[in-house]
Amino acid sequence: MPTLILARHGESLWNREGLWTGLTDIELSEVGHEEATHAGAFLANTPIDRAFVSELSRARQTIEAILQFQQNTKDIPVVEDPALNEKDYGIYTGKNKAHVRQEVGEEVFGLIRRSWDYQIEGGQSLRQVHAAVASFHINTVVPCLERGETILVGSHNNTLRAYVKELESIPEANVSDIELGTAEVRIYEFDASTLAVAGITSRRFGDVH
Repeated sequence: MPTLILARHGESLWNREGLWTGLTDIELSEVGHEEATHAGAFLANTPIDRAFVSELSRARQTIEAILQFQQNTKDIPVVEDPALNEKDYGIYTGKNKAHVRQEVGEEVFGLIRRSWDYQIEGGQSLRQVHAAVASFHINTVVPCLERGETILVGSHNNTLRAYVKELESIPEANVSDIELGTAEVRIYEFDASTLAVAGITSRRFGDVH
């Protein structure tokens, strides 16, 4: 059965400090490595054919940890794709979330963090992230699913929120409700003939940051 596994990276050093990371290339914390290992053990009995990952270290480290549990680790191709990078937080990159909340207020803070189309100065909206993810899915992942493969995608919270919206046809008004914890995996099984989603399984190994 064609299968797509979405995996968020484990806790990063900036997740732990409550900072907005965006496109800053920050590595996993010790806890993040442990979370990624738990995700790998959970997926150990799910043979993966190929993996796609963002260009950022925290996602690559997570995918490497997951694939270590696969019997044919060295034979699984791993391809980086910029469409899987995290949302650009622009002027808020590197800032403490709690401090920003105090500065801008709860309403604007919520828009920055989870809105569908709030345009961050110098950064991106989730709508823009979704456009890249949807194109990646159609042009890169769907051909793999048509061959009946099991695909692993390693990415980031906002990028995967956009991906979940695409796969589950979630209305724009409800996008703010989508949350993925660190090292969370969401497994989508597809009908082989129609590629309609036939089943969804999820497992969270860390916290929402």
